[in-house]
Amino acid sequence: MYLKVMRAITRELSSCPARSPRNTSSSKRHKVRAKAKPVAPFSDVPEPKGLPLIGTALDYTRWRNFDASYLGEHWNKRHQDLGSIYKENIIPGITEYIVYTSSPKDTEIMLRSEDQYPQRDPLGPIQEIRLKLGEHQGLINANGEEWYNLRRIVNQHFLSNSIIWLFSQRQYDVARDFADYVERNLNEASEVPDFAEALNKWACESTGVFAFDIRLGAFHDALDPELQQIIKCNRTMFECMGRLMYGLPWWKYFNTKDMQDLYEAHRGQVESTKRHMNRILKHTEPKDGLYTKFIFHNDQLTAREKLMLMTEFFVAGIDTTSNSAIFFLYALALDQEKQEKLRKEIFSVVDEYGVNGQSINKMNYLHACVRETQRMFPFVNSLTRRYSKDIILSGYRVPAGTHILNTSNMVNSRNVDYFHEPDTFLPERWLAPVSVEKRRNTRFVMSGPFGIGLRMCPGRKFATQELKLLAIAMLIKYRIEYNKEPIKVAFRLVSFPSQKPQFNFYPITQR
Repeated sequence: MYLKVMRAITRELSSCPARSPRNTSSSKRHKVRAKAKPVAPFSDVPEPKGLPLIGTALDYTRWRNFDASYLGEHWNKRHQDLGSIYKENIIPGITEYIVYTSSPKDTEIMLRSEDQYPQRDPLGPIQEIRLKLGEHQGLINANGEEWYNLRRIVNQHFLSNSIIWLFSQRQYDVARDFADYVERNLNEASEVPDFAEALNKWACESTGVFAFDIRLGAFHDALDPELQQIIKCNRTMFECMGRLMYGLPWWKYFNTKDMQDLYEAHRGQVESTKRHMNRILKHTEPKDGLYTKFIFHNDQLTAREKLMLMTEFFVAGIDTTSNSAIFFLYALALDQEKQEKLRKEIFSVVDEYGVNGQSINKMNYLHACVRETQRMFPFVNSLTRRYSKDIILSGYRVPAGTHILNTSNMVNSRNVDYFHEPDTFLPERWLAPVSVEKRRNTRFVMSGPFGIGLRMCPGRKFATQELKLLAIAMLIKYRIEYNKEPIKVAFRLVSFPSQKPQFNFYPITQR
């Protein structure tokens, strides 16, 4: 399976337009090469001006109006001032240089330059806490051969449609139960009080089905205290990580309040996962066959590896998926015409094929709506890599081992140079043969909601299926509107809505 993924990426790259024009003579090609600009040294990469000793540290404080929640806006300003590539060493002597690039060409070069073990920086605060807890670093922090061996095992099931589709009916049951939960909790304004919290319950319930093969009871009137704690810990982890990762790195030298809170939240999530694992291991056998049991009983994994893998699966599936759902519903709520078009497609396919993994794939407009939402509201703000060899980006030689952040998701997602009417929700742009973007060769304009290359999020198929099933369940039952303050993208560790998402839900009375 892992080799299949690598071959698929190779096929994608081989299908890209050639770098040199067709039917060009060898002499002309030689002239093109002769006119190519020489590679500039790393010292020539543009960088923002700083102050003696403290560098650009003030730019990341409240005195310069810095807000880590809107880091994307900060990067956009930097790129406007310095161009599509720049470097920055925030506190010389303490921090290191980071190269920031938003160039689609650089995105392509980064992908083509990956070797068998793509290197990505660990999440530093999580790395330190797991060391203190004596736990394995997990898939998210691993690199090299250790990462490869873990990822190979995970890919066997996470990237298999047949496995993902096994969970479609149970995911859809959760989505329909959520739609009923919405009905029970509508107030006089046809709103669900604290809808973001309600979606966290949906994401937690759906993730529990996939991660632990159980229903957690998130929609019960009396919510289980442990489940409440799981949701709270998950929110705390992402809030703390956003400030720790994108603010000044005081946590490396002091036990800050955010590090203390992150430690307790992460410890709580690990303990919860351990209890669920022990229950499953006690009552199941390897022959039962579901992927969770495959992970639990896999003799190629140590007990510590299994615990951290399952913790990551569970944690990653709550806050991230619920926020993605908010942006998706928001985009549909603002455009009733697109919402109705999608509803008609859903009814058409559901009436003929029902709802399952295979029938979802027949909903082309649903897929286009998801993709357009992910363009307008990027799920991740950057792609991080280090390379074992020098790499040429935007004509500059970047030394091996340099920390590189690809900021294309934030900088290019609404760039008029690449997307026609970039601030308009146009799912049709992803449907052939209408796609203007295809003619503009936007294949590498963004690194996508789940990253690119061999380190793409392994849970992307599950998350996408979960999101589509929620949309199906909700649009079959409700017309959705939004009449509050506009929502934009803010960031913790991944994107979240800048405003509380209070939607209006009106029952569908006729088809």
